[in-house]
Amino acid sequence: MTRLFNDPADFADEATDGFVAANERWVRRVHGGVARSTTSPDGTVAVVIGGGSGHYPAFGGLVGHGLAAGAAMGNLFASPSAQQVAAVARASEHGGGVLLSYGNYAGDVLNFDAAARTLEADGIPVRTVRVTDDVTSAPADRSHERRGIAGDLCVFKVAGAAAERGDDLDTVTAIADRANDRTRSFGVAFSGCSLPGAEEPLFEVPEGRMAVGMGIHGERGIDETDVPTADELASLLVTRLLDELPAGVSAAGSRAVPILNGLGSVKYEELFVVYRSVQRLLGDVGVVLVEPEVGELVTSFDMAGVSLTLFWLDDELEELWAAPADTPAYRKGGAVPQERVAASVAAAEATPDAVGPASDDSRAVAARIAAGFTAVRALLDERADELGRIDAVAGDGDHGIGMQRGAHAAADAASGAVESRAGAGSVLRIAGDAWSDKAGGTSGAIWGAALEALGRVLGDDQRPSGATVADAVGAATEAVLAFGATVGDDGGRPGPVRRGLPVADRRGSAPRRGLACGCRRGRDRCGRHGCTAPADGPGAHARRARGRDAGPGSGVLRADRGDGRAVTTVGVSLKTYFSHARTLAWVADVADIARRHPAVRSGAATLFVVPTFPALVPVRQVLGDAPVLLGAQDLSWADAGAYTGEVTGAELREIGVDLVEIGHAERRSLFHETDDDIAGKVHAAFRNHLRPLLCVGEASRASRPETIAEVTAQLDRAVSTAVADGLAGPLTVAYEPVWAIGAPAPAPDEHVVAVLAGIEQHLATRPELAGSTVIYGGSAGPGLLTRGGGRIGGLFLGRFAHDPAAIATILDEVQALATAR
Repeated sequence: MTRLFNDPADFADEATDGFVAANERWVRRVHGGVARSTTSPDGTVAVVIGGGSGHYPAFGGLVGHGLAAGAAMGNLFASPSAQQVAAVARASEHGGGVLLSYGNYAGDVLNFDAAARTLEADGIPVRTVRVTDDVTSAPADRSHERRGIAGDLCVFKVAGAAAERGDDLDTVTAIADRANDRTRSFGVAFSGCSLPGAEEPLFEVPEGRMAVGMGIHGERGIDETDVPTADELASLLVTRLLDELPAGVSAAGSRAVPILNGLGSVKYEELFVVYRSVQRLLGDVGVVLVEPEVGELVTSFDMAGVSLTLFWLDDELEELWAAPADTPAYRKGGAVPQERVAASVAAAEATPDAVGPASDDSRAVAARIAAGFTAVRALLDERADELGRIDAVAGDGDHGIGMQRGAHAAADAASGAVESRAGAGSVLRIAGDAWSDKAGGTSGAIWGAALEALGRVLGDDQRPSGATVADAVGAATEAVLAFGATVGDDGGRPGPVRRGLPVADRRGSAPRRGLACGCRRGRDRCGRHGCTAPADGPGAHARRARGRDAGPGSGVLRADRGDGRAVTTVGVSLKTYFSHARTLAWVADVADIARRHPAVRSGAATLFVVPTFPALVPVRQVLGDAPVLLGAQDLSWADAGAYTGEVTGAELREIGVDLVEIGHAERRSLFHETDDDIAGKVHAAFRNHLRPLLCVGEASRASRPETIAEVTAQLDRAVSTAVADGLAGPLTVAYEPVWAIGAPAPAPDEHVVAVLAGIEQHLATRPELAGSTVIYGGSAGPGLLTRGGGRIGGLFLGRFAHDPAAIATILDEVQALATAR
């Protein structure tokens, strides 16, 4: 058990303070964690690592020359908040960009990704590599879902060495990715651990038994056996890791770094006894061992457990593994002289929230809100242990402490904001930011987002009405659902999701079926949904009048001009940003550009616009003979029936619509659309001779292979029903990473290029989708096509095209690229 502590809620902060006091040669305290106390050359990539506290020497003990530039350190077993990660990164970076690397846990992913967006908005380039070395946490074909454990060190070490030798951000990231791909770990546990102040262990293993594959927070393993001998344990660990070698690696003759890691209370002497057999067993199969490590590298308080990591080397990785490193807890090679950071360099501190003007009525409500936070703080002080006990049943037991810390921070921040004469909305926003920052973890991020949404809707101008409060609670619910929860989903979702649902339910949700009549297959024609309508008709006639065929497979948006020369697709969705009058004026300007611009006239570019439903018919009239396709922002999966508020594909086709947007991330997060809904809408588009404009994208930043696997799986699910019914044809795939939507800048150029190429390669394996095109959305704008050098097939634009001049600029890029070819 953990015996030495003061207030358990302060344990992580006090431990960090003591760690820094004892290691000032290497580290300095900054908001959210630690950064190096020594300098680095300008332009050096900053490798910023992190995770929950309680795993020393991970993560602060690995900060220093040749390894990490900084470590974001959350509460006990809880992710650092996005604010903490961003603050550590700012304190650590030197103009070469930031590589964020951490174990693949939900809270870490959520908060590090949010920090990455914040940093990129500030102009700091960011890349991410999640460590996924735990072979028991997911099968090999879903390795991107695996947890990170002691393999963290392998990835952090080679990334830090690459940064130290002056490699640029993309090179350091590629090396870290390669190290992660070549690292495998497997662990066992003999007993659980106890958090400070807890009366019982966080989790337990029966006396005389060993949990096989148990995670460092007590995550469920794959088996339980009697405690083996040291030789038997070595055999188990080695055999399991040799069963799954990285691609292109065979054991005989390959070089590997073995890391035998103690998880907290297994003595070094015990580890050495086990390693004796590990070395022999690996040598027996021909593995060449390189600079092994035996000791405590990733721990879990007083947990009794052992893990074995094998890091399979190539020439470059071996060189980087052997490079010097000098940190509080890990040293390799000779000492390297380092210049200390100047005393005038202040630790990165959170910027206080500005308090704007507010009405007296709003300030009165703000005071009541602050009193509410004080009451919440008192309640959570009473119930923190109980929340931790409940969380320990299925999680890591940190929820009570996290909620307590968050509530204290929110109450203090709210009181301070009221003293500064803030209005109700500002008090909620400031309190939410404080809660998220101090609580960390997944729950901290969720509470922070919910409170921010409440404050944003309530505002500071007046006393909120009942309707405004209902809207605010609805916005908070949507903010929570945006984290990936689904209405009615009890499968491990945080409690706030379910408790916020009544407001969401009042707004309704889409029916979950295939066609209007309940038929799920297009061939099951029941005659009630109009899907037997002829391919001809007013819509088809209108399209042919503009020189375009109507049916699927017709090439409404072509990948080439028929002579092998590429066509670039440029489209704009107006969402609901414009009034009706402004929409028509904007469309008139775009139509004029399209009629005159050489990129469109020559066929180098295909242009489409997607206005709101009420504007479709007048927009069609305004476009007239302009070479611009017309798109709709959505359609019903039904073709006819009692579906109030729905717009059918049959009607869209009738009024001359060419394509229809399906599956946008906002439809998923705000209106709870599922994969089944999207597949039903794609089916409806194809059977009504509309080209689907299918939006795909990953929710959070991931490696390029992981991203390609995710978005192509989304694509396959979306077309599955239409393919089964023989209806599928060409479609346009708009790759829109969710984390880039609404951001100040698009995803990194090379990421965009690589993912688009991956989608195109996947489409090449689907002959039933021949003629499809792939474009990029997600804060796309002028300059991206040029930077892509002809490797980006088109853009799906939003707010960056609200000025028609931006469309002309992008078409200029298309023309320049076409001429260069």
